[in-house]
Amino acid sequence: MSALGKQLAEASWDAVRDIVETPIPHPHTYVHVVLHLVRILRGNTSTPTEIVSRSSYEQSRNTAIKECESKVPATEMDRLVIGNKYYNLFADDSAGELRLTDRGDALNDVFHTGRDLFAAPDQIIVKRQLSSNHILLFPEMLDVLTLFPQSGERKVVVQARRNSFVFCRKLNDNVCKYLVDEAIDLGLLVRVEHATDPLYRVGQVPVPALAAMAVESYLQTSGYQLDVSLSRREVEEQLGFILPGTKIDRSWQEQLRTTGPVLRLEVGGARVRLTPDDFLWLVQRRLVGPVDVGRVLIRQKERKAAAWLLAQFEPRLKELSEIANLDDFRSAFA
Repeated sequence: MSALGKQLAEASWDAVRDIVETPIPHPHTYVHVVLHLVRILRGNTSTPTEIVSRSSYEQSRNTAIKECESKVPATEMDRLVIGNKYYNLFADDSAGELRLTDRGDALNDVFHTGRDLFAAPDQIIVKRQLSSNHILLFPEMLDVLTLFPQSGERKVVVQARRNSFVFCRKLNDNVCKYLVDEAIDLGLLVRVEHATDPLYRVGQVPVPALAAMAVESYLQTSGYQLDVSLSRREVEEQLGFILPGTKIDRSWQEQLRTTGPVLRLEVGGARVRLTPDDFLWLVQRRLVGPVDVGRVLIRQKERKAAAWLLAQFEPRLKELSEIANLDDFRSAFA
């Protein structure tokens, strides 16, 4: 096992270990209520503040639940937005009040903090930032979005993933429904205009999702090889099946990482390259799934590293029953 193979395998496992070792499926996130709660709290103050009083939060939470006509328990809302388990907007301070989370509380350096959301210029940016965090928390959403081409698909298409192990969670019937509803609430899926039936396509995705899809397009075009110079046009054509017209350029990549693009442009922008270091950076931030890491390791002839990574998942896979894509999942590491 080479140093790179070891790094990639360990980084892939570290990125999802907390999800895999917690035997809880994708929860009902009530994302529309979370968005409304943030809207109410942002409207309560003219300037961003670090501290939100417990009483103000609880009153706003109850109002959001009522106005959304939701049945979410107040304690469940608290679990979703307070602490580092899920959206991590607030943390308890020493005085028993709530403070907006900052960079030190974040899942990683791509995750938007409570301060980020409250400092956003408008609710559109808030939704975009929350959708970005949602994808980092629930990376199986990336796979779901690929089921909705620009021509549109019915919501029921997501049932094609029922009982499948996707990224690092098994999707059951309820989870499939949650994922579609969350994607619509966050603007990740939008209704196809003038369609006779209710069809949905991928809408505007946040930069981390765009990066993940662009990297997936690069890997599919390269046959899961790293550090090869590919035609930018060919990679963009692959990406265009889901996000037509999307360009691999510096503008959105600079929003993802200020130190430089993850997909490097060469030959005057005509070609693109994904280096091992940049691939590792993406893996560490849950923007590349274990299956793709396994395929890259196999292509790199890092079979020991691939076998080690699969072994980390085996205890969880054996606990789950009737995984529809179990053979396909394991084959990525062999």
